[in-house]
Amino acid sequence: MRREEIRYAIGSFFEVLDGDFSAIDRESRLVLSLDRLALAYHFADYQFDERDYPDSPEQDYNVLREKVSIRFPECGYYNVALDVSVNIAESSIAVGDAI
Repeated sequence: MRREEIRYAIGSFFEVLDGDFSAIDRESRLVLSLDRLALAYHFADYQFDERDYPDSPEQDYNVLREKVSIRFPECGYYNVALDVSVNIAESSIAVGDAI
């Protein structure tokens, strides 16, 4: 995968978040863009530079979640069983967040 393709993978992900798509189209584009990002990850060659490029600033999760959840109204909180293969018959339920 060339640098241009990696940039395209990143750009297509942001296009999903910023573009004007129907909810169904946005979700199908999200799946494809996440697949592209996963593939690009394996080809990205970099050296981390903490001096010239410090960590990104912390973001308030609730503010970010609110912005993203508007774009993906069908996604959100869901129940998930914990320890289903470890503590048989002793599982508990937790809450996951698709956003």
